[in-house]
Amino acid sequence: MLSIQSAGITDVGRKRKGNEDAYHLDNDLRLFIVADGMGGHAAGEVASRLVVDSVVDFMTKFHAHPARNELPTSATELSPSANLLLNAVHMANRVVHQNAQQKPAYKGMGSTVSAVYLADDSLIAVNVGDSPIYLVQDQSIRSISVPHTMLAEYEDLHPEGNHQLAAHLKHVLTRAMGLRESVTPDVSEVSLSNDAIVVICSDGLSDKVPPDEICSVVTREPPSHAGSTLVGMANNRGGEDNITIIIARLTTESAAAPEDSGDTGKPIRIAVDYDTEEVSNQGFVTQISDAGVFIETADPIALGEEISVTFSGTGEIPAFLFNGRVCRRDPKGMEICFDHLTEDQRTRLAILRNG
Repeated sequence: MLSIQSAGITDVGRKRKGNEDAYHLDNDLRLFIVADGMGGHAAGEVASRLVVDSVVDFMTKFHAHPARNELPTSATELSPSANLLLNAVHMANRVVHQNAQQKPAYKGMGSTVSAVYLADDSLIAVNVGDSPIYLVQDQSIRSISVPHTMLAEYEDLHPEGNHQLAAHLKHVLTRAMGLRESVTPDVSEVSLSNDAIVVICSDGLSDKVPPDEICSVVTREPPSHAGSTLVGMANNRGGEDNITIIIARLTTESAAAPEDSGDTGKPIRIAVDYDTEEVSNQGFVTQISDAGVFIETADPIALGEEISVTFSGTGEIPAFLFNGRVCRRDPKGMEICFDHLTEDQRTRLAILRNG
């Protein structure tokens, strides 16, 4: 039995005027979807919303319906749950294609889709396009989706070749939702014998934040904070595209993590200096937890920004420094999530927290 903590976030980024991404998450239905409307195509925002809504409608109707076992089967090796999600994606493709054919303003619109459905003790991932799906287990991250781009397919054909293709081919899709009457999604089924974290995102994140950094953030922070941190990191690195992220933390019932309460530790008040590459300032640490500290300040740093915090030291604890990222902001200040603390740093912070 799985317990799910999830959160989703979408952001227009720093360069686009509109947001062509769409997403949906439903812990009860155990369904998580990200769609990225195709940039440069008409009504990309319409296409992505049609994709998401169509998949949700289909799954809501059939997930517990006796007729689910009578749906068309495209591959005999697929489980009934995988076949259900695959049929939902095929239906969504037809909906987008029909709308594009019927309305001149929508002609040529398209979208990616990356969807995850949790069934019993397995995870089913279906994707079309280049919106990645990552699975994090045992502090490591791997992709369980297949990028449908010209660059990725060339690399599959020529793994030892001299890759001289232009960088922009990374975003030339070879498959997309709605461009044709039919589409060929990729399907992956993963057994969930261990706790895991699922990350689904648009390329507005994956182009700016590599998988190892995504892994570091989502294993360190609860889903509600991690999404904001990752959006901040992508925007700080240019934010040229829309950014959409779903993070789902999956744990066994016996080891289920408590819901994020926002409590970050015992109230205290310790003067600190904090620094980025461009800013040096002072504030007061008012809370310390195993995950981070809260700094009371009138000048908080941008979400996702890397930061160094220096404690001046007391009679029993010499001055010391730690590094982290801004993972939450509010009117009183900002929360800093730790980044790779040493045992000595943990010991000193524990002494400060316990007074």
